[in-house]
Amino acid sequence: MDMSQAVLRCALLTGLLLTAGCGLQRYEAAPLDQARVPGAALNARLDDAELGAAMTRHGAVNAWPLLEWTPAQLALAAALRSPEVRVAQAALATAQAARAVAAQRANPALAMNLEHHGHRDSDQSSHWSVGPSIEFSLSPMSRKRIAVALADTAVVAARIDVLDSAWQARDTAELAALDVLEQRALSPLLKREVEARAQLVAAARAQVAAGVDYAFEWQTLELEANNARLAELDAARVRRVAQAALGAALHVDDATLTELAVVTPAAPMPLEFATLQAHSLNAHPDILRALADYARAEHQLALAVDAQYPELRLSPGYFFDQGDNVWSLVGGVVVPLFATQDAAIAQASAARDTAREHFYATQAATIAALHSAWSQWQAAHDAETATRKVADDIDASAAALRKGERDGIVDKLIVARAGVQQAEVASRMASSLALTRRAFAALETTARVALDDAPFNAYLNELDGESTPSSPVQP
Repeated sequence: MDMSQAVLRCALLTGLLLTAGCGLQRYEAAPLDQARVPGAALNARLDDAELGAAMTRHGAVNAWPLLEWTPAQLALAAALRSPEVRVAQAALATAQAARAVAAQRANPALAMNLEHHGHRDSDQSSHWSVGPSIEFSLSPMSRKRIAVALADTAVVAARIDVLDSAWQARDTAELAALDVLEQRALSPLLKREVEARAQLVAAARAQVAAGVDYAFEWQTLELEANNARLAELDAARVRRVAQAALGAALHVDDATLTELAVVTPAAPMPLEFATLQAHSLNAHPDILRALADYARAEHQLALAVDAQYPELRLSPGYFFDQGDNVWSLVGGVVVPLFATQDAAIAQASAARDTAREHFYATQAATIAALHSAWSQWQAAHDAETATRKVADDIDASAAALRKGERDGIVDKLIVARAGVQQAEVASRMASSLALTRRAFAALETTARVALDDAPFNAYLNELDGESTPSSPVQP
């Protein structure tokens, strides 16, 4: 075997050894299962064991399956089963992986160089020479630190998206559950109103038959009674729509919710606007995103400033050339020749100023939205209190009229009118109470604070503390 063959084999062997030592991974395809989600949707239930285990872990239930659900429990179930939460968790894992890449040490390139010489001296036995070389760059240490800090801001933003997606799932399901609760409460009240109007029409017809009143009186009342019947039919449609919205939020067939018992939530705990605002300004996703954007702009400006400083690029090597050991050290300082960093620094500085103004604008928008939500809740609460007082007065007046009827001083028509008014105010009271509950739920979402909802807060803490996505609860 001549010298050239020996050199070539040595080069190939060295290359194979270096490649084997790199721990190469093999690519494996992961095809989508397009039937998974439709198949899971067909079998989705609210009483499955996996959901029960998750609800129990967060302290939302003591026994499973639940016979009665509060809107808060349905909201937690929706968040636990939300596909959007799982997408955000996957994005968080990706950002964390990117951060790990940014934190890696610079990877030098190791090469096995093989050269062929067209001219061979008389004392040389081969045209070939072989030897390894390494190429690496030495950047300022601050540059890597800034790159890691930039990757950290991406992780923070991804974590914020996880929490925000859980809040959005909670908000959608809770409002749908409150709508279902309202429509179910209204159903018997509207039926009672239809019956009361029927009794009023009958009393008016009796008055006409007795010659006390004119026929147009009961005919007018009958038209109003027909309107009440139409309102009852429209309420049935709204009830179906609300049930469908709740089914969509929970990712179950809404037909399975027909017999689902939704119970009235507890009265909200007392709260102060200053407390809500302080929490919102420190925990609202929009605020946190604006802070992360500003931190990113700061790091990008620091990176632009750092780019002014050169990096050192080295490529030491060794060659075995016809019995000679040849060492080389090739390197240099990498600097820009013509363009400076002044324009890039000015652009990054302007971007930081923009991020600062965006943060201040986000704070202002958050405070304004919180003021609006607070005012709507206060207005709904005041309207509910006033409606309750009017309802008490109407009930007292109706009771007095019924006593007058028994005493023979009030006719049946007046008493029937009072009954219709009682039925109307009862429906109005149910709607007013539901409006207050929805306004309070909207206030919680606007402030991003779950008042008196320890299970959901425990779930948020779990999401916020995860370094990797937890096992999702499949619908």
